[in-house]
Parts: sequence; structure tokens; C-alpha cells
Amino acid sequence: MPAIYMLSLRQLQSRWRIVALLGVMAIPLVPVIVAFATSDKPSALDLDDTLINGLLASAILPLIALVVSTPMFGNEIEDKTLANLTLTPLRRWRIAAPKAIAAVSISVPLIAVSAFVSVLLAFEGAELGSGARAAAASAIGLAVGAVVYGAIFVWLGLVSKRALGIGLLYAFVWEGLFGTFVDGLKYLSVKQYAL
Repeated sequence: MPAIYMLSLRQLQSRWRIVALLGVMAIPLVPVIVAFATSDKPSALDLDDTLINGLLASAILPLIALVVSTPMFGNEIEDKTLANLTLTPLRRWRIAAPKAIAAVSISVPLIAVSAFVSVLLAFEGAELGSGARAAAASAIGLAVGAVVYGAIFVWLGLVSKRALGIGLLYAFVWEGLFGTFVDGLKYLSVKQYAL
């Protein structure tokens, strides 16, 4: 299992993927800069609605989890090493579990750091108290969301060749539209539980 975990981590270390992930991580700093630059400081409710709910939970969390998790088995299919993995005398969960753990071990720190830094700086820039508590709560909630999204998107990458497109539809149509506006479906939304 450690060999599969390390192989999965190595497959995710392309230069462009790392640059793209760091760029996505930096997007929440835009409202932070606005909070510092304006003389009319936003309230805690405004920051919660715009930064945490509108940007971090709705866009950054699913994008990071999607970009990291869906290629876990797709890389094996492209490299033609999936047959080697599945023909080895291992139980299937011993192949899937390290891949899911590798995806989560990359996406959780990325989203947690992005959420903590941006929420802390936004609350401090708006001169609101308890910025550290809000930042820690946001980081923990979104990290749990990254674990759940990671499991969903690793599975999606295993069962579909078009996992990235289906994942985008799931994240932005199901989670973004239906999970937000249809009350009964909020209980089936990863974003709502993370929030």
C-alpha cells in the first residue's frame, strides 16, 4: 500500500498542476484585498456570505478536490498501469484506499491553508474580532468537505473517463444550484455540511 500511495503522489506532481492549484488557492485573497482597501469595512455576515460561502465552499473547495482526486485512476489508465495494479494479488480496497488517501492528503492541506489565511486576513482587514476562531472553524469545516469531495471524485475518476466534466457539473449544478436553492436537497449537499 505505501508503494501505491507514493506512486499516486508522484503522478500528481506535474509542474502545471502545482501552479494551477497554487493559483486557485490564491483566489480567495481577492476579497481580502478588497476588505483592506475599502474604507467601508464589510461585516462578519458579509464576509461569511461572500468569502466563506460564496467563494471558498462553492468554488475553491470543489475545484481543488476535483483537480486532485479525479486523475487518481485516470493517470493509471493513461499510463496503462491499471492492468498491472488490478492483476496483482491485492484486494481492490488495497489499491483504492491509498489512492483516496493520496488525494485527500494533498487537497486537505491546500484548502485548509487557503481558508485559514484568507478568512483570518479578511476578518483582520475588516477589523472584526475573533478572526482566528473564524479562520480555524472555516479551515476545519472545509477540510472535512475536502475529504468527502475527495472520496466522491476518486470514485468518479474510477468509473468514468469524463470524470472532470461530470465532477464540474456535479459541483456547480447539483451542489451550487440545487443544493443551495432547493431546501430538501440541502441534506444531500457536501457544501452545506462543510458550511
